[in-house]
Amino acid sequence: MEKRIYSTCAAALGVVILSASVSLAGLAVPGGYQIANGGGADWDPPTAPVMTDLTGGLYELPLTGLTGAVSLTRFNFKVLDDGGSPPAAWGDPEVPDNGAGSSDNWFVTDANGDATIMVDRNTYDDGFLPATDRITVSTDSTEFSNYYATGNWMDEAGGAMDWNAGDPLFELVDQGAGLWSVDATISTPGNYEFKATANPADANDFTFQWGTNGRLNNSTNFQFITVAADQEVSFLLDLTKGAISYSTDTFLLGDTDNDGMVEFEDDFFPIRDNWLNSTFLRAEGNLDNDGASNGIIDITDFRQWKDACAGSPGTCILPGGGMAAAFASLGGGTVPEPSSAVLAIVAGMGLMAGARKRQRPADSRAGTTTERIGGLH
Repeated sequence: MEKRIYSTCAAALGVVILSASVSLAGLAVPGGYQIANGGGADWDPPTAPVMTDLTGGLYELPLTGLTGAVSLTRFNFKVLDDGGSPPAAWGDPEVPDNGAGSSDNWFVTDANGDATIMVDRNTYDDGFLPATDRITVSTDSTEFSNYYATGNWMDEAGGAMDWNAGDPLFELVDQGAGLWSVDATISTPGNYEFKATANPADANDFTFQWGTNGRLNNSTNFQFITVAADQEVSFLLDLTKGAISYSTDTFLLGDTDNDGMVEFEDDFFPIRDNWLNSTFLRAEGNLDNDGASNGIIDITDFRQWKDACAGSPGTCILPGGGMAAAFASLGGGTVPEPSSAVLAIVAGMGLMAGARKRQRPADSRAGTTTERIGGLH
């Protein structure tokens, strides 16, 4: 099945670096591991280890032999940017900068108490979030055995309940090179959220999670929209990026029934029959679903179908009267829409009619298609 990632309008299939931070600032890593690492106190920024600047916006902090740590020993931490004025202190900008009082980041060690924390301060346009200040840990790909997609769409996709952190139906599958994914068919169109988890002990265990702002203890959910019944969505976790994304079916412009062809009856009739009604179903004529019209089947949906029909002469065969008759059938109207220029004239007529209505109510013709179309521009 053809897919497209449109969560952040990715411009490329691979990694595209848009910008890189160039700074002499140091990145200090205070956390609950400092005593285990031989430090005098946990959560003490001035004595916290400072990451090695690998140049190009990349930083790393190798940690070895943390005292008392065994496989999957979990520690919390933050990353502070000292702005080139060490030592680091609370109040320095955090990386990522989620605001004062934000949740901590987390990492786990291997059986030897080892882990390497890495920060990538570049900004990417690859469809994954976070897009910048990505934090990864070397043990992400070695110490966990199971990863899951979770969210408020799960019961619509056949799960027992929403926000089940470890539903086996939505366990991610290893695709290689650090990428994990799972497909789900969501029955009802709507607005949804998700995040990724690892090794949950039970349905309510969100100890290890990734969201749109990274690996925080309470990370932000990824928001997405489905526009058709039984729409397939793929949920993605890339451990090499410490980021999540999703992809969904690619729809052919103007194709309301999503059968891969633009036709007259099958694709235009849903728009005609639901004209000016509210629906998020593609099968009922909602083609644009960009939020601008709040789910109303309106002129933008008709235009998308009309343009696609004009580009599909082999399958979109118009009956007598052509496109003018099709447009006239919307809401019982009589004004054709053969071109954008005519639409502009129609819109102007609607505005003029509205002005006449305000001046001479007895002469107005409220409710005509001309006025409704004009009011939508």
